[in-house]
Amino acid sequence: MTEQTPTPENQTPPPADNPATDELAAIRAELESTRTALAAARGEQATATAAFRDQLTRVNPLLPANAIAGSTVAEMQASFDAANAVFEAGKAAVQANGHAPKVPVGAQTSPVDTAAMSPFEKIRHGMADRRGAA
Repeated sequence: MTEQTPTPENQTPPPADNPATDELAAIRAELESTRTALAAARGEQATATAAFRDQLTRVNPLLPANAIAGSTVAEMQASFDAANAVFEAGKAAVQANGHAPKVPVGAQTSPVDTAAMSPFEKIRHGMADRRGAA
């Protein structure tokens, strides 16, 4: 006598009124629902952490983007706090040494008094500035 290996064709289905079959189907449906909810939650978390990273870079735009590391809000906040502390310490050290910026960005550092210049000298000075800037 040869034994047959059960295959879907020769396997007898369990009775339809078996409570274990119903329970197994309910557990499988719940598992699929949980997997779907988990995937949605992970997507929402990724969106929220990206928005949080953007907000941190707006708080101090002088920090490099790679200074904010981490994949969770707590990790990003900790790395931002550490990077911001280093930035503030460096800023305070520069200002304490008297190297604070005193000239606004884009302003001339040595203004030329044009009141004493002749019109020809003013034109020559203006043209020299234009050649130097171009």
